[in-house]
Amino acid sequence: MFCCTSVMFAQNLKSIQLHPVGNIVGKAILDLHGDDRLVLSFDDLDDEMRNYRYAFIHCNADGTPSDLKTFQYLEGFVDFPIENPEFSFNTLQPYVHYEFEFPTVNNRFLKSGNYLLRVFEEYEPEKILIELPFVVLDQKVGITGTVRKPIRYEYQNSGQQLFFKMIVDPSFEIIEAYRTLKVVAQQNGRIDNVHWLRPKYVNGNVFDFDDDDKNVYEGGSEFRYFDMKSLDYKTQFIQKIGRENDTVKIQLKPGKSRHIDYYMFDEDLNGEYYIKADRKEVSRIESEYVMVHFVLESPYKKGDVYINGALTNWKNTPEAKMEYDFDLGAYIKSLYLKQGYYNYQYLYCPSEVPEPCSVREFEGSHNETINDYYIFVYYRAPAEYYDQCIGYAKIIRN
Repeated sequence: MFCCTSVMFAQNLKSIQLHPVGNIVGKAILDLHGDDRLVLSFDDLDDEMRNYRYAFIHCNADGTPSDLKTFQYLEGFVDFPIENPEFSFNTLQPYVHYEFEFPTVNNRFLKSGNYLLRVFEEYEPEKILIELPFVVLDQKVGITGTVRKPIRYEYQNSGQQLFFKMIVDPSFEIIEAYRTLKVVAQQNGRIDNVHWLRPKYVNGNVFDFDDDDKNVYEGGSEFRYFDMKSLDYKTQFIQKIGRENDTVKIQLKPGKSRHIDYYMFDEDLNGEYYIKADRKEVSRIESEYVMVHFVLESPYKKGDVYINGALTNWKNTPEAKMEYDFDLGAYIKSLYLKQGYYNYQYLYCPSEVPEPCSVREFEGSHNETINDYYIFVYYRAPAEYYDQCIGYAKIIRN
């Protein structure tokens, strides 16, 4: 999620996922007035049970901490223990699994807006081990929209344009909208191409965001994927499964550029992943960790190439960056991942600043590609000192 884009993890913590209870690929969003909950899960590969705790930080629309004091946005204790950790069972890689749901009977959110969930070790609250964003929503506006071919001719075959309108509830007043309103649009889980938008027209309580230029995105292609729910046989995109000492290794089939390919439909998770081990009763503690080797055949290019998706937290970090092997004539990278089903794509970031990162170079880009678009609306009332989240919508290009 884009909101507080600080996504940080300690090196020993893996498979960190924050999502709604019962929806493993859903957005981390809570209704301020509802009873829904989020669940955070992660593994500690140090295989030593620790006393972890968690806390919440309220943020502005841009991700910076707000000026609210804890008692103003949270009812209950300041921080909370993570209870009932579980040791892995019958795995080569030992780990301790942690999981908890919130809010609980001991805490309740009082304000809408962006939040950070922080995990730290007991007695060391200044040493943040996990920092993940989520949103608390107080829906005050309705959003209707669609995704179509862009108006501008040069983007019509490769791009997608987001058209939407926002209708404000008559009981809620937005004052000085061009100054107090912030609207953000996001494609799938990507945080490198988030669009901050302003209404093109305002007519009473209707805000029109049909902007010819700012609402255009690369369509991309359906995500690449690999299935390693079972380590007993090779699925479609797995070339080799082996074991070296106490580490399971998987070699994916070499990928090739899809830059000039025609659009091809393939059902995907739009960049997400889920943990699952076939023929195991409890996947969360019986799934194995695997060293997965990626190969992308390509001439060398000036710039950087990243593995992009939830498996790398959608961030262009050194952990996601591929290296070029001149002997192989390919970009390579290995990631240590827990058994499951994974989506990903290759993102190219040219060295010429300020050229944006793009999926077109290796994935191609098509108007027909099915993508999810998320719209978040923030409002800071005059004399207030925090941003409310007053609107949310998911619009699918299908």
